[in-house]
Amino acid sequence: MPKDTQTSAVRKLELSRLDKRAIQKGALGQDVDVESFALILSSKVKTNLVGRIVDGSIERTIEGASTLKVTITDSDRTLLNSGLLTSKLDVQLDGLWFRFASFDKTGDELEMVFEDREIAILREYAQWKIARRSKTTRAEFILNLIREVKELKIPVVIPQLHVLQPVERYTGDILGTQAAVDKATGITQDTNSYIPGVTDFPKNKSDATLLTVKGVAADQTQLKNAEVAINAAAAAIGPNNQDARRILISVIMTAITEATLRNPPGGDNAHGGGTWDSSGMFQQTGDWGTYEERTDVASAARLYTIAAIAENAKNPTEPLWELCANVQHPRENLRREYDKYRVEAERFVNAAGNVTNVQDANLMQQNQQGGSDGTNYVFWRGKIEDRHGNKIRKPENTWSCIQRLADDVDWRAFFVAGTFYYMSEDDLFKQKPIATIKESLPGILKMDGNYDRNKKSASIEVEAELGKWSAPPGAVVVVKELGPMNGRWLVNDFTRGLFDDTAKITLKKPRPALPEPLNDDSQDVQPGWYDQQQPVDSGLVGRQLYQAVTNNQLITFTRDSQKQDILTGQIDDRVLQFLLWMASNGKPVVITALKSDHSFATSAGNQSAHSVGKAVDMGNYDITNPATDEVMRFIANGQVITGFSQLIGPNPLLVIPLGYYDKSTLAQHKNHTHVGWAL
Repeated sequence: MPKDTQTSAVRKLELSRLDKRAIQKGALGQDVDVESFALILSSKVKTNLVGRIVDGSIERTIEGASTLKVTITDSDRTLLNSGLLTSKLDVQLDGLWFRFASFDKTGDELEMVFEDREIAILREYAQWKIARRSKTTRAEFILNLIREVKELKIPVVIPQLHVLQPVERYTGDILGTQAAVDKATGITQDTNSYIPGVTDFPKNKSDATLLTVKGVAADQTQLKNAEVAINAAAAAIGPNNQDARRILISVIMTAITEATLRNPPGGDNAHGGGTWDSSGMFQQTGDWGTYEERTDVASAARLYTIAAIAENAKNPTEPLWELCANVQHPRENLRREYDKYRVEAERFVNAAGNVTNVQDANLMQQNQQGGSDGTNYVFWRGKIEDRHGNKIRKPENTWSCIQRLADDVDWRAFFVAGTFYYMSEDDLFKQKPIATIKESLPGILKMDGNYDRNKKSASIEVEAELGKWSAPPGAVVVVKELGPMNGRWLVNDFTRGLFDDTAKITLKKPRPALPEPLNDDSQDVQPGWYDQQQPVDSGLVGRQLYQAVTNNQLITFTRDSQKQDILTGQIDDRVLQFLLWMASNGKPVVITALKSDHSFATSAGNQSAHSVGKAVDMGNYDITNPATDEVMRFIANGQVITGFSQLIGPNPLLVIPLGYYDKSTLAQHKNHTHVGWAL
């Protein structure tokens, strides 16, 4: 095999998970140390297995899980009756970790089947989770699932983590919109990258110290964070937005003000501490998103930008500092802090170049806005089954979910030596080839395959002598002397016996990646399918909405001022839609507080959601009502479609976010249930 001097993504996987100084053989070499493996397994099962392993094989693949099969003589049934064949059992072979999955008994022999340890762990995570494509990429959602794992740190390789993928233009479209954001390659001092006409930027653009953060020259971490944030924000803004530059500047102004263009894991514990508290480069609390989203620079920038776009649309002439403040909601005396760093922020945006240049702008703009073009689409972990017209929501494990999400767009999701890969085959194919092979090469015993120019894929089956030629799954090789089959091929899987000196290697041509599905599937995962709930949006707006709420027989007002709050437009429409949603599902509501009849601040001294018309207190769901727990669960199940961020009531185990509220706050909600939306 020719020496590969370039470190490819696959080669990075060769480093041992146990010892970073060691190199994994990964079962690619001529010999597998079966005896050492037997000793390790013996120590696990408390039974001497040396000499009792009579057969075995290992298959490494980029399709599903890699597996290790070991056939053991168990004539005395010691292993079968050990009680360990139903427990978690991790083993290592040639630097690869596997976990016991199943066994088959045939006479006196047991065939034990192991799979990638990391995949086995991912199968244990199955809680329902949903994210909208308008706010996260498919790859980001998958990374979020991977990061849930607490047992060990899983290395990840996702080249297009934050890249917005094209969306189908019609059902069956294999190309999708051809829009592509022309992202900056990085903040640079190249004069060609600057937007002309900026008068407050120094002429000597090659001076790196001109990019400063609170008066101090930006370091490499700050430069990189700015680059990532600007690119993510530009992708969220999309084309044809005349205020794109203004919004981008506000992104950097805010990032400088809040965290000096750094990405701290936590904040000042001003909101109770823990992962709900202020985190990341924009110091966002749990109202903004998950902790992982808020501490990922690109995701946090996108969350900020989406809010800034909405704010700017409402107040397009407000000063930049006010745009930042109205998105961030700092204390009143800190609102103008953002203005101190406007000039610095402009320089960063200038240095990034024209990142909002987009081809096929109309289609891309539709995709960013959502709706009938397919962006009203959600990613979810879970299963939905139709039982006689009733939709039932069931759990789905993370590994099955990841495979399903990858199959939707014909990408690959796989593990090699403990590292997770998620990418298109096109990305895999861009690697530098690790070898050139042909039938006459020593060690190649056979090369058979099929080729059809009308097919989108082809395959070659290679039989090779171990130790003379081998290749890890996911690598690229070049085939010669096979006529039309000459060229670059992807190693799809590698299979060998533990006692053999030959291997079977399958090579495949890449399959084209598919665009994101067009379907509007957001209704598919609504709790209404299994709770028989009615849709939250009544379709009413303005005066019709106000009157529908105030005249509903299942909605009781305890003060006239509450009706006045509604009729004068002081209550957020989401609160009103929520009240109608409760009533339409047969849940009566007795309102004990809206806006004017609630204090401006909470007992902890923070601004209350009631003060801006974004909360309601329901006094009939108190600690004495036997139905309160059921109603709190009902409301929690409807969070996806109602969008609330605060649920506090008599049962402390059912509040949202769980673990955030102190004892005093929980005690004050024994006589009512509170539902609120983020400020």
